[in-house]
Amino acid sequence: MNEYSNFTSLAPQDEASMVVFERSTQENLQKSMMIALIAAVGIGLLSVVIFFGFPPPAKTHAAEPETAQTQKAPAEAAPTPAK
Repeated sequence: MNEYSNFTSLAPQDEASMVVFERSTQENLQKSMMIALIAAVGIGLLSVVIFFGFPPPAKTHAAEPETAQTQKAPAEAAPTPAK
């Protein structure tokens, strides 16, 4: 009770009744931080396994020659500009 005494401006009897809530709040904070840390490490490990565990997909569009995708338009003379 020493670490939680005199943390409000209430009467000592009222403060003593709040010690239980303050202690449970601190305990719940520690538990929730531990759960969050474990979850973060788990998600991090899972993402590393997925990233390095599977090969990237094959690039099929790069296998075709560049000339097959574009065709040259027939050369036409440009019209003369009107004055």
